Amino acid sequence: MKKIPWVILLLLISSFAAWANDSPALTGPALTLEQCLKMAFLHHPEIVSSAWKVRRYESQAQLAKSSARPTVAIGATLSDSENAGARSASDLTVKQLLTDGGKTRATIAGAAHDLSAARKDAERTWQTRAYAVKEAFFNLLRAREDASVAVETVALYEGQLKQAQAFYRAGSSSKIDVTTAEVNLSQAKLELAKAESAAESAVAVLENEIGTVLPDRKMPLEVPEERNGSIPSLETALGEALSARVDVQAAGDRVLSAKAALAAAAAGMNPSLSLSGGWGFSDSSSGWEDEWSAGLSLSVPLYDGGATAARIEAARAELKIAQSDREKLINSVRLEVKTALLDLETASQQVKTAGAALRQARENLELARGRYRVGVGTSLEVTDAAEKYSKAAKSLVQARYDRQVAAAALEKALGRTVEIPKEETK
Repeated sequence: MKKIPWVILLLLISSFAAWANDSPALTGPALTLEQCLKMAFLHHPEIVSSAWKVRRYESQAQLAKSSARPTVAIGATLSDSENAGARSASDLTVKQLLTDGGKTRATIAGAAHDLSAARKDAERTWQTRAYAVKEAFFNLLRAREDASVAVETVALYEGQLKQAQAFYRAGSSSKIDVTTAEVNLSQAKLELAKAESAAESAVAVLENEIGTVLPDRKMPLEVPEERNGSIPSLETALGEALSARVDVQAAGDRVLSAKAALAAAAAGMNPSLSLSGGWGFSDSSSGWEDEWSAGLSLSVPLYDGGATAARIEAARAELKIAQSDREKLINSVRLEVKTALLDLETASQQVKTAGAALRQARENLELARGRYRVGVGTSLEVTDAAEKYSKAAKSLVQARYDRQVAAAALEKALGRTVEIPKEETK
């Protein structure tokens, strides 16, 4: 997987207006997860905001560097008086800071650390957004498969109703079997309506997570291929997360920025030395005059009313806050990794259990229907078997997509980069 360059995020800034009006073309008969990720990268406000934040910190870094660069100014005056007559003067001045006791250098370093943290935050924003899209995509897949199970259940009860009606007309069963089958069918149709409504809601959630509407809300979805990699041990996972998580790295950058801010505040009473030079010329009734000038300017602060001491204390507090925030984040990363590992292990086991349960429920249903057809079973047996089959089918669907979501959650917890989907070639 490639690292997400922050430069790509900044491309959003110049072309977001065009992206907002044009959804990427969806080729092929089914909507893929990669296409959803692409739409999220192009449209979601979180991604756009993270790009602008990087741009803001770039500007602040340049502003900090400008304090160490020379300044050039040009001025001109034009005057007229009764005694001296008309007079014009112009001057060009250059000023360069030589030293201020390390204050400017510390400020530049702090701005650079802030910029580094912003770039890493932008990458983490994409990782988090990608997980949200994956979760919504898998939930939509699950909702649609639940609806398919509900359709199958309706078909089962329709078949049972026809069988009960035929037996009733032949006099081999009572009216209660027909009534029971009708009630079961009505209940199955109600569950189907609920499942279809849930699928529609899942589409809305997916659109919210990608930040734009889908071209066709009814289009089929392509089921991503599951990765069959082994589940890492807790020690391995924690080591990977603490070294790879860009938000942990960004927290470290903020600690360094706070240290630089403290150094800048501590240099607040240091003397500063500047070099300046210029050339001026004037034209008046007395003739043409020009003059070169150069000088050193030394400023030694003596008393600032306690402002520097207050800034130092505030900067020290900010450093402690940044260090505490980093420790808090590390603790939350450990918890997130442990939880993700446990969820993935549980979901994997549930898939195996649910698969076996579905096979047993299907066999039990076939036996019950066969017994009822030959007149040795009851309608109640078929109803019970059909309910168990429907529940087992839904459980397997739930378990399969729980495993997909758990795998995506583990990738997010480990801080693994998510490749930005590329343009499709035709």
